[in-house]
Amino acid sequence: MEAKLIAKLKNIYYTSGNETFRGIAKYLLNNSKDSFNDFSIMKLSKKTFTSPATITRFCNELEYEGFKELHFLLKIKGGEYVQKDDCSSKTNMDIESSLFFKDNLISSLKKTFDNNINKLAIIKDKISSDKRIYFFGIGNNNFLMKTVVHTLIRLDFNVIYSSIIEQQSSYVENMKSDDFAIVISMSLSDPFFYELSKNLKIKKTPCYYITKNIKSELLAGIPNDNIFVVENKDNIVGAKFSSEIIIMFLLKLMVINLVNIDDIENTNKKFI
Repeated sequence: MEAKLIAKLKNIYYTSGNETFRGIAKYLLNNSKDSFNDFSIMKLSKKTFTSPATITRFCNELEYEGFKELHFLLKIKGGEYVQKDDCSSKTNMDIESSLFFKDNLISSLKKTFDNNINKLAIIKDKISSDKRIYFFGIGNNNFLMKTVVHTLIRLDFNVIYSSIIEQQSSYVENMKSDDFAIVISMSLSDPFFYELSKNLKIKKTPCYYITKNIKSELLAGIPNDNIFVVENKDNIVGAKFSSEIIIMFLLKLMVINLVNIDDIENTNKKFI
């Protein structure tokens, strides 16, 4: 397999948001050059559970004119990536994937911190322990919110939260203008957030958003200081594996900026 082709396949496997293309790249990387001598576009599509048209689009993604050019490069001797039975090579691939995730995460965390630190520094002036803090979110974000909510409750904050969407919706009816809302959603695309945002604006309740979609129409009229941006990468690793860690990172930063370090230390001693 030609060396430049290997590099292109690795790039697609580690960074593409197209799961089908990643599957094709993985198959090619995990097979030796000898496997491709009598290969055809039909055989490759069957092996990867795709179609010839998809294989052609995959070749275009690699900047090749078609399958014939890809097939030629697959048969070139030298530089093969992973043999079928080469366990050590597969281990190397796993290590490289882990390193890519680490670098992706560190970069995203740093960018998230740099772009939000000034907003976090002033949050304590706006949210105090004598105010009610409501958390809103759905899906996997419920686990993240639950963890932070328990910490704030132990620190004597008046926190209101439920993992049930219907319950969250009912909370808005009882909210006042001096309460605070924290809304967590990467995309803000679920209809739940449209209704929630509309009702929060009617109530004139200060709201903080943790999101990646800063262009959402729901954020119209929301002060920039109230929008905490999740700066994860757009590739598959960033979208599916880094997002939750970065959201938790932002939530923990909020807690740190809301309380005194001494309070946290006393809480830890109390609840060990």
